[in-house]
Amino acid sequence: MKPFEHGGRVYDADGRQKNWLDFSANINPLGMPSTVRTALTRSLDAKLLSEE
Repeated sequence: MKPFEHGGRVYDADGRQKNWLDFSANINPLGMPSTVRTALTRSLDAKLLSEE
C-alpha cells in the first residue's frame, strides 16, 4: 500500500489530472458557514465549562 501524501498532488505521473478532490486547503471564498461557527463555539464552550 502506498503511503498517503498530504495535499497538492492532483496530477498523476503522466500529467493527467487525478479523479479525486483535494481538500487539503480551504479555498472557500465565503469562509466558514455561520451555522458551523455556532456549532463549534457551543461545543467548545460546553467542553471548557465541563472541565471547571
